[in-house]
Amino acid sequence: LRKIRRQCWRLLSFSQMEAGPLRLDRLRIWIPKLLAGVIEQIDYDNLKSLVFDVDVQGEIPELYADEDLLKILFAALLENSMRVSPEGGSVSITISDDLDMIIVKVADEGPGVTSLQADIIFDVSKQLVEFENMNVEEIGVGLPMAKHIVEAHGGKIWLFRDEEQGRSGIGFSLRKWF
Repeated sequence: LRKIRRQCWRLLSFSQMEAGPLRLDRLRIWIPKLLAGVIEQIDYDNLKSLVFDVDVQGEIPELYADEDLLKILFAALLENSMRVSPEGGSVSITISDDLDMIIVKVADEGPGVTSLQADIIFDVSKQLVEFENMNVEEIGVGLPMAKHIVEAHGGKIWLFRDEEQGRSGIGFSLRKWF
């Protein structure tokens, strides 16, 4: 029942994001602290003995952002990594400062994405077309929501693959003074 409620809430939230520009309630936020709070709220029944490794690189300044939306963003990315990670795996989160942006990368030991998935992963309408063509098994709104949130904060979101580490994931940037 909890999963159904969460999915209904996500669909409602996503439809509101699609309806028009997001209204941001900006506060001064320190990303490492916000992330720690999100990790504490994770549903530990679904953890699969995962380890979360947070690497804060250097001094990370506060930024002006919408706290609630950033919690949704981190929850979506962490849940995605939890879903695809193997039992006993790890999820690494790297936070760094780059000029006027904060850069965050969430990487896991999952299988990564196919080229088809990469083309549609952040776009529900493309997912619907591929679902109807039976090229994908499910439609997800978590990553399209993440894209809306990042872009509303003046940032970008992308997929990456670290061949050396055998990890793939999602990176995003958030503008410090937006």
